[in-house]
Amino acid sequence: MRLSLTEAKRLGLSVAPIPTTRGTNGRLRKGQMPEDILWMSVRSSYPEAVREYQGAVPGRRFRIDVALVDDKIAIECDGWQYHGKFKSAHATDRERQNLLAVEGWIVLRFTPGQIFKDLAGVTAIIEAAVKQRRALL
Repeated sequence: MRLSLTEAKRLGLSVAPIPTTRGTNGRLRKGQMPEDILWMSVRSSYPEAVREYQGAVPGRRFRIDVALVDDKIAIECDGWQYHGKFKSAHATDRERQNLLAVEGWIVLRFTPGQIFKDLAGVTAIIEAAVKQRRALL
């Protein structure tokens, strides 16, 4: 029998999922979430980056996975489980993105597959966005 995390928590079960994926070098990455890998990569190039940033849109409480606040670049890790599985989550993501755009933010979205399989490509896109944004400021 399969339970969702919500169902397991409701039943009082202690659940600690440990993802196992293969990195770009073919080695297993146990326990590393794509958000953590994305954060470490961005932080190594941009020490001013902020994780779980709130305050990008006045009056709204949502968080940006990784934010380059001065450049107004929002970097999101969008897995199917939270961002594509339910129609309401899909609609909420679109609303968030539109509100961020109105406030002048560039929103970059990456899937866990992109992060695990092509971190260099993800990093290149982030760098291009930073260069573009800094050339305008």
